[in-house]
Amino acid sequence: MNILKKTAIFIIACLVILYTGLYLGLPYVINSKDYSKILTDTVKKETGLIIVIHKYKLGVAPTLDVSLKADEIQAFYPDKKQFLDIKKAEVKVSVFNLLKKELKINNIKADEFQLSTKLLKSGKTTLQEYLEKNIKTDNCSINFSKELPKLKVKKYIIKIKDEKSGQKFKLAGNNFKISQNIDVHYVNFDSSGDFYCFDKRYVKYNLKLAVPKSMFIDIHKKMFDITADELYKYNLFANLNADLKVHAKDNNFKYLSGKIDIDKFTMKIGNQTLPPSFFHINLDKGKATVVSKFYTAKNESTDINANVKITKPYEIDMKCLCPRASISNLQKLTISVLELLKIKNNLTEFKADGTISADFKVQTNFKTLHSNGSLKVNNANIAHKSIPLRINKINALVDFSNDNIKIKQSDILVNEQPVKIKGTIDSKANGNILISANNLDLNHIMNAFPMLKPQKNLVVKSGKLSFTTKIQGKLTEAAPQINALITNFNATETLNNIKISIRELLIDAKTDKNIYSGIVTLNDILCVSKNIPNSSNTIKSQVLSAKFDNKTLTINPSKINLGNAKIVLSGNITDYLKSPTININASGTVDTALLKTFAPKDIKLFAQGYLPIKASVTGNSREQKIKIDILANHSNYITPLHINSFAAINTLTSAEAKLEGSNLTIDDISIFYANGINGLTKTINKNKLKKAISVKGKIKNYATVAELENLHISTEDKLNISLPEIKDSRADLTADLIINGTAQKPNVNGNILLTDVLIPQYFIKAQNIALSLNKSFINAQINNLKIKSMDVSIEAIAPIDALQTNNINYLKLNSQYIDMDYLMALMPLFEQAKYGPGTEFPFIIKTGKVNIKSFKTGQIKAENISADISSKKNVLLINKMFADAYGGKAAGNITYNFPYNSLHADIQGRNMDAASAAKDFLPGDQKISGRLNFDASVDMLGTSFEQQMKTLKGRADILVKNGHLGPLGRFEHFLYAQNLLSQKLIYASLNSAKQAISPKDTGFVTYLKGMIKFSSGYAHLNPVLTSGPQMSMYITGNINLLTNYTDLQILGRVSSEVSSSMGLLGTVTIKDFLDEHTKYGPAIANLFNSFNTEIPEMDISRIPALSPDYRYQTKNFRVVIEGDPDSVKSVKSFTWVNPTGTKKKAISQKEAAAEKQTPAILPEQNNEQKPSQPSAQPDFLNSIPDSFHE
Repeated sequence: MNILKKTAIFIIACLVILYTGLYLGLPYVINSKDYSKILTDTVKKETGLIIVIHKYKLGVAPTLDVSLKADEIQAFYPDKKQFLDIKKAEVKVSVFNLLKKELKINNIKADEFQLSTKLLKSGKTTLQEYLEKNIKTDNCSINFSKELPKLKVKKYIIKIKDEKSGQKFKLAGNNFKISQNIDVHYVNFDSSGDFYCFDKRYVKYNLKLAVPKSMFIDIHKKMFDITADELYKYNLFANLNADLKVHAKDNNFKYLSGKIDIDKFTMKIGNQTLPPSFFHINLDKGKATVVSKFYTAKNESTDINANVKITKPYEIDMKCLCPRASISNLQKLTISVLELLKIKNNLTEFKADGTISADFKVQTNFKTLHSNGSLKVNNANIAHKSIPLRINKINALVDFSNDNIKIKQSDILVNEQPVKIKGTIDSKANGNILISANNLDLNHIMNAFPMLKPQKNLVVKSGKLSFTTKIQGKLTEAAPQINALITNFNATETLNNIKISIRELLIDAKTDKNIYSGIVTLNDILCVSKNIPNSSNTIKSQVLSAKFDNKTLTINPSKINLGNAKIVLSGNITDYLKSPTININASGTVDTALLKTFAPKDIKLFAQGYLPIKASVTGNSREQKIKIDILANHSNYITPLHINSFAAINTLTSAEAKLEGSNLTIDDISIFYANGINGLTKTINKNKLKKAISVKGKIKNYATVAELENLHISTEDKLNISLPEIKDSRADLTADLIINGTAQKPNVNGNILLTDVLIPQYFIKAQNIALSLNKSFINAQINNLKIKSMDVSIEAIAPIDALQTNNINYLKLNSQYIDMDYLMALMPLFEQAKYGPGTEFPFIIKTGKVNIKSFKTGQIKAENISADISSKKNVLLINKMFADAYGGKAAGNITYNFPYNSLHADIQGRNMDAASAAKDFLPGDQKISGRLNFDASVDMLGTSFEQQMKTLKGRADILVKNGHLGPLGRFEHFLYAQNLLSQKLIYASLNSAKQAISPKDTGFVTYLKGMIKFSSGYAHLNPVLTSGPQMSMYITGNINLLTNYTDLQILGRVSSEVSSSMGLLGTVTIKDFLDEHTKYGPAIANLFNSFNTEIPEMDISRIPALSPDYRYQTKNFRVVIEGDPDSVKSVKSFTWVNPTGTKKKAISQKEAAAEKQTPAILPEQNNEQKPSQPSAQPDFLNSIPDSFHE
């Protein structure tokens, strides 16, 4: 024992020596160095804040805390704005915690404390937000202790500017303390002072508050919820003394204990300032005592003295004295207080008047009752400012005398309909109260009170409410019985445009102690949807009823007519008020026309008949399991495709899904072949049925923006289907798809295969149509597509939403033969255009290629066509087209507008065979040969040749080399002119002239060139020039493109070999015409004079020279052709032409010679053709861009 005692003394002595050493030595250690710079630098490094310490001193407290004393401590933000000023400050920091690199402040004292901050819109102060953003606790070298220090400030000023309202608050007071008592879970606040807003004092306070540490952090968010607008508006003032303790459980407020005294409470309402009121409140667990005198006007006061126990057993002990108070003033006071406390209400929407007076005392523990006095309401009226709801002529007398409460008089009119309240509560706390009303306007009552307002999309039009409520028995065990009747209820559900009417809705409910029960019955329900324009737009039920109690809502078997179909609904919901468990069943038939209306508008469905259905919903509020069985056959179905495989047998659609909130998990939706199953009353063993289609996956947020998650759709085998809206079509379908994403932006993976596709109506066959879907793209491959005699293959790449957008990224078409006329005949397969005579072509092709071996449209043919294709909406663009045509080449660009059937083409042709081209392009049998070149730019409308020719506009520049022309190009054809054939003197010689000229081959041309303009069904030669070794022509006029009727004027030139072959008609001269005594005789001379005309020299100069170079005499002529150019009857006139003035000049020379009596040398027409340059004839194509060489 002596050893232990000595050891203990030794240890104690060492500890005393150590403590003495630390206490005496630490001050020398810590003051041997200037720590102020270390401290300020550390704060700046860790927080960015600037700290200035004036006249500081470090010391050691007896508790071995390091003590910092300073005359003044100032704090600034990095921008040097000051937010804190502390005078005569002392801070004590734990040394032992510093050794653990933890800063623990044990005590803070100050003579004066000033803080300036701003309350941000986020609810945080600027200092709090700055520290949260700039102090990274993970990187901080020192940890901060979570324990609050003790705080004592003799004088404080806290200035706060509210960023949201711009208002300035100030708390100025004395002796602010934060401390912890024995209960370490609480923080104690103790302070007195004044609350200012814009330098006006509103509250004088003396507060003591104990708050759980767990709730302390949220206090600042609720401190300044009152704004200056209300303080100014109501000119509030009060003295506030409070000593409160906040009680909480699991960080949630539970109750307050302590006292609150509010004295000298005044406020301005309207134009009057209320006299001072007081409210003295004492709170304890489950108990409250209130002593109050408050004013509603200068001469209207109410005294209340009450003790209330709100936990079992309940107790009320209350005195109330109110000689007279205006209900309007009471309403204004209530609105003002609620606005000050930021409590939302709709009391301002009402107008109230009347008076209330009270002088009563009531004391009860709900087993016995002691009372005396009375309460009166006189001539009160309540009206809504916007809703036609009026509660008027309210007069009530409640008599509290003789330990009984008697409702002696109670008259209320609601929209002129009486509501009556009568009854008693006796001294043994037995109640017998009756409340009744008849024919109240339901929609006005529901719209006036927020708790009764219908859901957002339901607009109540009309309805009458009648009810009777009885309250009988002990107040602690009162059993209210409610009987309510709503008649002629009419409403509209605006989201789906559904009209709802209910003839009667009855509610019978009663309670027995804590158990209530009742029945709800709806008679003659009718719901009509305007969005469904047929007999399926109604939902009817003669009776729909349900019974309920505390735990279970049971739907009695009720028949519901969905259009012409019927459903029986039954089931129950247990624990429906707290944690409902659902078990609902439905069976019957459903109208397919009604089901069709629920599908998205862009999905077309084929529906017919009525489908037997059996469904159930089980689960709870978090998760519901849904099971549905639907039976279909060839007469009763709903489908997006006609599935021929299902035509001869019944099918069963069976669905099992799970609904969790807004997420729908499809465990399985399967379509089975169900031959022999004709009803759903018996249990079906689906394992014995052959499955045709299966769907599995998940749909998230199905009610808003549905998001698909691994939705797997597959066919078990080939399904023979009919293509939508195409008569007698069929194909075999197999599919295997996995879909993710939204309906607007789906992400699809998988394959769709159509084989043995047949559309007999249009002679269309396809061996294989394969669609490969990969995330956001569709790859399409169509092989061996036969359209009548055409064989086509197509490759395409499209975005996954191509069905909605009609976009195609790339299209490649290859074909051995295309008959464009037959393809145009298929255009009715497309939708009729809304604004034109043609069809819609909704596809948008970004880029594509076409390769066609052989092509035909009308009589026009081409081979080896290649082109780039693209399209905008309804417009097809064919660019960089190259083709072999008529032994030459063609190139160009084509634009086709489908709604208007309009075509624009820029086409070049080179080195084509003119004979075969003319046969296909020109009307009639055009006997033309040579090598054809042209550049054409034309527009046309229509699908038939006649429409296109009538609307053809544009121009073509043409050149034919080394060819022959038909009758129009042979000189002997012109000798059939009607003016020549009418002269009997030369008629006989014309045949010999024709025979002599024919061997000269005047129809051969070295070139034919010119411009042809097209408009209104005509080709305008503007002009066309020809030149050959025997004849050349300058041709103008019009050709009807449909009838080949011509109206042409030809100026021409023939060689001397041709003219001399005509005999007298070709060799006679002007001298012969002038000499009446020539060997021809006057009659012949006059005749031949009529076949010569004069035209301007300029017109004659337009006639091309003969080619190749011709150096001899030529003769000029003019021909007029009207009608079929191949018919001799169309040649109306033929004349030789000379320059204007030739005959006059000859006469003048003859007369001059006669005067001199010398033989006159009459001038001859000098038609000698000057030698042309050896170069080739001008070629207009030389200056035109050539697609073949670009």
